[in-house]
Amino acid sequence: MRILRRSRATFRTHSYSHDPSRPKSRKAIAEELGVPPERMLKAVIVYVDGNVAVAVVPVASEVDVDALARALGGRRARVAGLSDLRLLGQDAVSPLGLPLRVPTVVDAAGPPGATVYVASGRSGLELEVSWSDLVRLTRAVAAPIARAPS
Repeated sequence: MRILRRSRATFRTHSYSHDPSRPKSRKAIAEELGVPPERMLKAVIVYVDGNVAVAVVPVASEVDVDALARALGGRRARVAGLSDLRLLGQDAVSPLGLPLRVPTVVDAAGPPGATVYVASGRSGLELEVSWSDLVRLTRAVAAPIARAPS
């Protein structure tokens, strides 16, 4: 949230129930908050040509790794494994709160005039921010990287 406050971006916080012994999926959080799935985004840690990056797509979608690689000028991409995520030391991955600046790609189908929901970096709290502020603050590339689940 510091990056949002420093940039003076307009945002809102939304709390949801959290039980550490029973983590919730992003879809379950969207349902609890009454947010349409196209406005609830998930940040997916990926590797493009061996380098860490972040893909941001709607919760009902998967990352098209080939499209992601192209968006970042790479040849190959893969979704990071669970062991890679533990290295971040966070219980929820937020595109706005990663410890390092990494290349980020936000799905271009996002609603530019509307707000979207992203993880805050801690369970039990969501951030609502404009799609354009999300792209601006993460210095993201906007590209069509979401696909329907297989």
